[in-house]
Amino acid sequence: MFRTFFFSTVLSLLLSTSWLAHADIISLPEQATLADLNPNIPQPYIVKKDDTLWDIANYFFKNPQKWLNIWEQNLYITNPDLIYPGNEIWFKPQNNTSNQAPLKANSHAAVFHPQPKIINKPVQRLTPASNNNVLLTALLHQDFISPRATKGVGYIVGAKDDRLHFGINDIVYLNITHPTHINDFFDVFRLGDPIQSLDHEKTVGLLVHHLGTIQIISEAQGVYRGIVTQAFREIIRGDILKPAQKTNAQISPITPKQKLSGHVLYIQNNGTAAGQNQIIGINMGLTHGLKKGMTLSVYRPGRRIKDQTKERTLTLPKENIAKIIILNAQRDASLAFVTYSTSAIHLGDIVGNSHP
Repeated sequence: MFRTFFFSTVLSLLLSTSWLAHADIISLPEQATLADLNPNIPQPYIVKKDDTLWDIANYFFKNPQKWLNIWEQNLYITNPDLIYPGNEIWFKPQNNTSNQAPLKANSHAAVFHPQPKIINKPVQRLTPASNNNVLLTALLHQDFISPRATKGVGYIVGAKDDRLHFGINDIVYLNITHPTHINDFFDVFRLGDPIQSLDHEKTVGLLVHHLGTIQIISEAQGVYRGIVTQAFREIIRGDILKPAQKTNAQISPITPKQKLSGHVLYIQNNGTAAGQNQIIGINMGLTHGLKKGMTLSVYRPGRRIKDQTKERTLTLPKENIAKIIILNAQRDASLAFVTYSTSAIHLGDIVGNSHP
């Protein structure tokens, strides 16, 4: 409503320029007085979202058409259509009740010294936070260990019947060599494929597939009895046990201080390409200074092209195609989670923390 009134007022002034050119006297709007003010209103008025000067005039005056009087006393508002939440609006009524004396056309306008108000607001996030549920799933389902840590502390012997596969709420029997108490929890895992170095001359780590969790409920003659409380995939006889660890998906990102450079060794499920929210293995680990939470980039090696002008071959700069965060660092290699990607990641792609 105020916007329509404001622009119609401006339009009427523009259409009446010929009248102003011949006029000797300009009549200014009648000044609001104490009698025009709504009683018992606190000041200043704090602008709220979607407020207009017309709305604010309705707060101050019995007749909101006197909104121009508010603008005259709050000239830090350069555009009445642009007022912002948090602005303070004041109005001091005139003492006299008579109309303001006519102003000669050639007289000088009054000088105002507006005091602008600076409003500090918190910065809004432009990008959403990382999906911790996806990260938690990645940590629960797959792990990475050194080649020397394969035995665990026990394994699944069987069950009350001759079944080969077990799921959630099934009762299983366990052989455990670790000090164990009733209600202790153990993670069930199965070794996956070894991760080889780029030259295939060295095993740098072993994949671990997390299958579920078992809670100990009894023990008799050295055989433990447990119940499957979590099952990510089918559990079978011979699957390995290790003391359960609480998985924390709240990984604090760390920016490496040293120069790091390596390559992609492994892609989840032995794939040939990886993208966002997938797991990859890289040939850098604890000996290189890596640790859980470090953030790195993945680069696509630059192509070699022929420069037709100078008849030579050029290698283009490598391109940043993905961001990763370290989930598990072992001695010579690490598992990482792809948090963002613009192109498919392939085996042999470069991993580092700076663009040369």
